[in-house]
Amino acid sequence: MSKYFKFGKIILLSVLVFSSMVHAKMNEVVFMKNGAYVGKIDTYVLNDIIFLDATRTAKFLGGKIYWRPVSGKLFFQVKGNKIIFYRDKDEVILNKEKVSVSRPYIVRGGKAFISKDFLISKYFTDAFNFRLAYNEKTGVIEEAHNVNIKSMNYFSYKDRTRIVIYMSEILEYQISRKEKSLLAISIQGGILYDDEKISINNGIIKNIEMFQENKYARLGISLGENFKEYKSLTLKSPDRLVFDIYGVNAIGNKNDIAPDIIEPNKGVEESGVSVITPEITVNGASNSIVPSALSSPSVLSDSKENLSTEGEGGAIQEKPNIPDKMVLTKSGIKKIVIDAGHGGKDGGGR
Repeated sequence: MSKYFKFGKIILLSVLVFSSMVHAKMNEVVFMKNGAYVGKIDTYVLNDIIFLDATRTAKFLGGKIYWRPVSGKLFFQVKGNKIIFYRDKDEVILNKEKVSVSRPYIVRGGKAFISKDFLISKYFTDAFNFRLAYNEKTGVIEEAHNVNIKSMNYFSYKDRTRIVIYMSEILEYQISRKEKSLLAISIQGGILYDDEKISINNGIIKNIEMFQENKYARLGISLGENFKEYKSLTLKSPDRLVFDIYGVNAIGNKNDIAPDIIEPNKGVEESGVSVITPEITVNGASNSIVPSALSSPSVLSDSKENLSTEGEGGAIQEKPNIPDKMVLTKSGIKKIVIDAGHGGKDGGGR
């Protein structure tokens, strides 16, 4: 009886080992830094989740790890910033701030492995101020410094929807019309803080999506049935890339530009800023963008604000440039005189 029992245990253990081998395997990824090859990192794939060798990952990022196998605590440090991992806990501490993360690291074969999903997440970008991007097709993970695209927002008006991309610097970009339902924008050298997708569904726009693809930030604007034309321009202080998407039943003068936006993630009413729409004067042909294929992106850059427009039929239309400065006439100035008085019997003016 005991022989059969032992034999059964051996078979059961063999099945469990084989099952774990099916769901887990060793592999490697290529690590690149700003387009240059650095080396390879061992990976451990568990239930289709990729984990990277913590020691080698930290080394390629210019940092180091401190691992305590007994307690299971892992310290991951790069240039003064620190992450603390706990074994069998779905949380990490990012520079003293606790964040919930599903299975951030595992231990296999006496080595610590960090989740690829965590390394490419916004939490990691927040902690170290640079982004890691992973290409599933090529098996390449790349470090890209200087995140220069901070966020995206939109603002709806009666005649248009304005999409604003907030940047740390003005970048060159190219627009391509894909069929009738999609505007595709490529931003050369754009490095996103995080991928974003926003549903709008107001008739003019269905949704907008921004994602990282190698050395380009890609923006896709899914157009609604009420779309008529679009304009694009760049604004400064702060640096922004702006798209005004017009509907078929536009109200008012279509040459007017939607009110300027002061702060990210705030509408005009929230910010409490009075808006003055500048008077537009025509001073020649505008700087226009000619749509072309995304596979060979052309670029547009100008020290002044750039403005381009395209109608429903695909024809490029000339639009006036927005003046760089606004000039107030004397008729718009009011004088206020205050008589404070000299004290005593002189109480001042009222």
